Amino acid sequence: MPKGVGVEIGPGPNPQIMPAADVKVSYVEQMPPEEWNRLYNARGKYPVRPELWSHYIIGEAANLPVEDGSLDFIFASHVFEHLANPFGHLQRWWAKLKPGGLVLCVVPDLGGTKDVQQVPSGMAEWLQEWRADLWEPALSHYRRHIAVAMPGHDPKVIMDQRRSIHAHYYDNRNMAELLGFAVRELRFGWYKIEHTPNHKDFHFLLAKEDHRGSAE
Repeated sequence: MPKGVGVEIGPGPNPQIMPAADVKVSYVEQMPPEEWNRLYNARGKYPVRPELWSHYIIGEAANLPVEDGSLDFIFASHVFEHLANPFGHLQRWWAKLKPGGLVLCVVPDLGGTKDVQQVPSGMAEWLQEWRADLWEPALSHYRRHIAVAMPGHDPKVIMDQRRSIHAHYYDNRNMAELLGFAVRELRFGWYKIEHTPNHKDFHFLLAKEDHRGSAE
């Protein structure tokens, strides 16, 4: 469980990190929780916690609405795979973290989900998006996703509707490649992946440390 000041990105109405005496957390969503609940929870499928709604702030994963150097942690569950330009997002998150701060993510494992037919994303694609300063999934992402997940649908129509898709597909192997780059090139200190074979998710931690291997 992370401690200190942090954000949870994209929790919908059911965040996983709870406020506590040693945890001050804000929930970053694209719309107020009342609106999210109205649009996506008409059948009451998701539990609702109105007592947490005061912790929500409106923002985007690429532009977290907090001061640079203010966070002890950034947490996201089933969000990272939706992001184009993972290197760019991690670079911006680095700036928001305090020295020694952590990025903690839960990510669907390509081999244990309905994405199993997709080809794992790779370094060439991530670098291309980073250099192109791309921040939203492009038509190419929609074509790839829909060919497997929604065959017969028009990718351009789905993109224009801003439907949520998986922009990238990860397993523990290509995630190690991605996080290794973040340590070598994006000034992070170390990473750890927690992976269990035949499980639908895996977890990673990515730490902001200085070049000596200790907190700045």
